Amino acid sequence: MKGAQVQQDRLTKLAGCTGRSVWDGEALAEDERWVFSLSPGAASELVAIGRRLVRMALPLCSIGSAEAGLGALGEDLRQFATELRTGRGVVLVRKVPVDVERPVLDALFWALGTCFGVGVSQNRRGDYLGDVIDLSDQQTSGRPFQNGGELIMHRDPVDIVGLLCIRHAASGGLSRIASARQLHNIILSERPDLLERLYQGYVYHRLEEDRGDTPALTAQRVPVFAPAADGSVGCFFIPGPIRRGATPQAPIDGTGMEAFEFFTEVSKRPGVFSDMNLLPGDAQFLSNRTVLHSRTDYVDFPEIERRRHMLRLWLMAPDWPALHRDQRFFDESDRFGGGLPKAA
Repeated sequence: MKGAQVQQDRLTKLAGCTGRSVWDGEALAEDERWVFSLSPGAASELVAIGRRLVRMALPLCSIGSAEAGLGALGEDLRQFATELRTGRGVVLVRKVPVDVERPVLDALFWALGTCFGVGVSQNRRGDYLGDVIDLSDQQTSGRPFQNGGELIMHRDPVDIVGLLCIRHAASGGLSRIASARQLHNIILSERPDLLERLYQGYVYHRLEEDRGDTPALTAQRVPVFAPAADGSVGCFFIPGPIRRGATPQAPIDGTGMEAFEFFTEVSKRPGVFSDMNLLPGDAQFLSNRTVLHSRTDYVDFPEIERRRHMLRLWLMAPDWPALHRDQRFFDESDRFGGGLPKAA
């Protein structure tokens, strides 16, 4: 049985990816089936739902689709869940009301997320929403997403990431996205030897606060590309933990480093990626299995209350095909509650 699995994995590696999840920047721009704009009535309804959830005083992790009660709006948005799973892997919800009290904003964004997956904690502390804002001049050691500047292509370690734009930068700070399966095909065409090395993967350093005696390094190499349970190719690439996972005793081999750098170089090629200028009220949802994201450099405002500010939501999709066993990066010690809320 094990030999058959190895053979199947090899066949998957040798084949190019197909379908709507394989796209370049031009193809994405020409097809807006992944864009949904809220009507004024729907926006008002969403604010009312947010206020109702705040009055109920429920913790975010206990709010599912039933509690959110989005009604017809939820039915419209749930149709886009297929776009995340088997389509472009991108959904943009426009005209989300952001000029509301912060608790209401948190609740309505979480309610939107219930249309696509199950919200999970982003760390061991139990933070269910992350404020993506540059606070590097206000604190000596902050979360990576609270530092400014350019980011290179990566994915987040959950099925779906949501970003809601509250404010944009003075200039720059575009959301840059690329199809991971398009990268797979380019590398297969140009450097199949490096694609083979990417399938072998890298040891990751699982950086978290207060890990105690939990081992910091993954017990296995985490493949950049690997087949999921349905045979589709899933991507897992987070550069920082890969670099931290390399030790003097076990450095990344030469071919591994070349593959790492070539993957990053391909993701930066004009035409491969698509830049998205998220405006206040734009909520972007990405499938981390098929879409990579980064951020261009930017000039921010000096005042904190005017700085670029995104609200981040992490979602798991329990009904999606199981990941390849070696791409299961988290264990139960990594997140508050061990991942999915018990209600899921």
